[in-house]
Amino acid sequence: MNDSVKLFVVFAKAYNSYTKRLKSNAKSLGLSISEFAVLQHLHSKQISVNVQELSDKILLSNSTTTYTVDKLIKRGLIDKKENSFDKRFVEIYLTKSGKKVIEEIFPMHVKFLEKLNPLTDNETEELIKLLKKVGKNN
Repeated sequence: MNDSVKLFVVFAKAYNSYTKRLKSNAKSLGLSISEFAVLQHLHSKQISVNVQELSDKILLSNSTTTYTVDKLIKRGLIDKKENSFDKRFVEIYLTKSGKKVIEEIFPMHVKFLEKLNPLTDNETEELIKLLKKVGKNN
């Protein structure tokens, strides 16, 4: 098998395995992986964001992001408001309830990720560098 093909197959299998476990962990915390990503991004930004920016940052389509945002609004974890400078844009932000939820579950998620990672700190750093190199090669 060609090394480039082998790289793709191994990368795809690792990604699928990792994602499957992440989805399961998010579900055990009462969220979908998309919902978790939205809450985590809003919490890390500490400001409101528009749907396009949110979609770009959490790597979801606009339609999936909009659907996820609507679900989180119904649960009272986030809310939206018109942008004060441009009424065409809607800003998404965490509610107090949403902030409380993400602050409670994020430490558990981090512990899960730490247990999931079989690499040493040096191996993790090296893999991050290599994956960034692969990602920039387009």
